[in-house]
Amino acid sequence: MSAKLGLTSCTLRRWEEKVLFNSQRDPQSGWRIYNTEALQRVLLVLLLRDLDIPIKSVKIILDSTDPQIAILLFSDL
Repeated sequence: MSAKLGLTSCTLRRWEEKVLFNSQRDPQSGWRIYNTEALQRVLLVLLLRDLDIPIKSVKIILDSTDPQIAILLFSDL
């Protein structure tokens, strides 16, 4: 996924450590496996980071079910 999205594997690991998304491990190869939800969350993180949204705010946006949260966070920028 890192190559397809132009990200480093280190960036993906760091984002996963911040619990922005979750991956699974292939027991045989040890490679990370990303389901559809993880891919969607990574794409959203990428978009928000391109907009210079801090990781802390990205996490709040991803974890919230209230779209007003994102609006409030954007208005603080």
